[in-house]
Amino acid sequence: MRKKRVITCVMAASLTLGSLLPAGYASAKEDSKTTPSYEELALHYKMKSEKISSNGKLVEIEYVSGNETHKVQMNGNNHTVKVDGIEQKGLNFEYDENVAKRTNYENNNLKSNEFTTQAAKPKKGYHYVGTLSGHTKAAKNALSVTMSLVGIVPGLGWGSKAATILFSYWAKEQIPDAYYKYDLYEKGAMTDSWYQYATVQFFEDKAHKKKMGKPWTSTPAKVDLPNS
Repeated sequence: MRKKRVITCVMAASLTLGSLLPAGYASAKEDSKTTPSYEELALHYKMKSEKISSNGKLVEIEYVSGNETHKVQMNGNNHTVKVDGIEQKGLNFEYDENVAKRTNYENNNLKSNEFTTQAAKPKKGYHYVGTLSGHTKAAKNALSVTMSLVGIVPGLGWGSKAATILFSYWAKEQIPDAYYKYDLYEKGAMTDSWYQYATVQFFEDKAHKKKMGKPWTSTPAKVDLPNS
């Protein structure tokens, strides 16, 4: 009963606040007072441009807010993510060629009602961008971990599922670490029909060997360009 009361209070407090700043990986502000972290860009800025190298291993994104501009570089060769040249500690980027090939094959060969071994059936017209992985800081409860990731992981409708998974791992009212990774997919980049979604998986360990629940696929979310 006490645990249920704690969860209820936490959820009520979060709804009252409306939104929470992410409690993710080490902030770039530790290195620079003027450079926001990747999670802050994802929450509060708009994407102005996106460039992907021919082999898919280098993604460059420009974020803007008013007259403020910041550049993100995701490098699949050394697995780093940088904001204005500052590495985002604890956040990694990988371009998995096997995932890219599988996604392309499934989109071109499967019937619309045929399911695959992925978290959900493939979404027609989308292509694989890359895989990002990271972890959260120590959190007092599963809900705060979930809220910290809502602004980072693309797509809609997955927050409640994440909360359900993490609540099942509740221990002494504190979750030391929640590791995760997500495969990012998109279509119509740099157009008025730019959409993204992600396939998400939580882990207990940094090596991603101990899964927390099953993976799932979010509902595609529209990416609004600065002038839209």
